[in-house]
Amino acid sequence: METVRTILLLKTDGTAVEMPVAEGSMALRTLQQAVEGRIELVHPPRLVYPYVMAVNEEGWTKGLKENPIASWLCCRTILGPAAILMEEQLEDGETDLLGLLPKLAEILMDYLAPLVRKGGRSIDGEMALAQCSQSQGASGAGGVQKPEPDPTMGTAGTHGGHGV
Repeated sequence: METVRTILLLKTDGTAVEMPVAEGSMALRTLQQAVEGRIELVHPPRLVYPYVMAVNEEGWTKGLKENPIASWLCCRTILGPAAILMEEQLEDGETDLLGLLPKLAEILMDYLAPLVRKGGRSIDGEMALAQCSQSQGASGAGGVQKPEPDPTMGTAGTHGGHGV
């Protein structure tokens, strides 16, 4: 019996849904459909390995809406839908992307439950970034500033992502 894997799709309206994916390696087309365009992989500070997030690489240039939950997880502005999945480092140095096992998806949904939109309420993106600044400032790591839109960069507003 095959185990159904999922990605956790974080939408710009503050909701999160599990989306079934094919067994084995994650298909690029599936991720591109989920984030509505070319993907950029980011490693959110509020998630640990093996979790990774796929975001829309062209969010700024496409004028996509801010994603409050993804922004909170990344401590920076993320635009458009975002997909949480797992990455696996292979022996040859390559990275394989995999859907979440059911138990991991459940754990993530529990972790995000206070942020997910319920009854018309959702996390506020500006407040989320301010919380990141406060928590990082308290640890001596410095604050995180909301980046200004830069149409020459990817969704996360930084170079160094893995655009595909």
